[in-house]
Amino acid sequence: MAGRFWGSVGTVLVAACFGFGAARTLAGENRLPDFKSAAAFINGQAGAHDAIVDAMSTTGITPVPLTPLDAYLNPGRSEYRVRLPEGEPPLLMKPPAPLPDQLRQAVRQARGRSLIVVAGEDGSLVREGDDVTAVKAEPSVTSTFDLPEGSKLITERRFQGLALVKVFEVDVPDDAPRGREPSANKIR
Repeated sequence: MAGRFWGSVGTVLVAACFGFGAARTLAGENRLPDFKSAAAFINGQAGAHDAIVDAMSTTGITPVPLTPLDAYLNPGRSEYRVRLPEGEPPLLMKPPAPLPDQLRQAVRQARGRSLIVVAGEDGSLVREGDDVTAVKAEPSVTSTFDLPEGSKLITERRFQGLALVKVFEVDVPDDAPRGREPSANKIR
């Protein structure tokens, strides 16, 4: 038998270990992806008619066409959920719209406004100085989607957690050449 004293010491040590472990799970690098802060930033920064591309929704197999970002975004915004099916249930049997079509529609809506791109660690923009030339929306595919000439990065924010959430705000000019539609390209 350990006795009352050693039993109390052991209980305190075990409780301290659990407390330390709980505190470590709340550390920034161990938290869930911070979609709440990303959505709060978008809700405060984006205009009512700006296009939002959720490039973190690349699962493709889902019973609902919602993403974690949807839980926090103000309703009524134009959001393009990359690789998620849309329409009436059952959604598991419906293929998602092709990525180039989704991005082309988002860029068309963003002309003269902002294009908000929410991406994970591998999703990003292709830049040449201050100009943004393309969106790389899928981490597993080496394809990009061209943006209209003169598109510029306005803001870039990073939200830490188990998975990094990045939010880019890109100014898409309205006076971009109409003859040149954005296209999907392969990076070689």
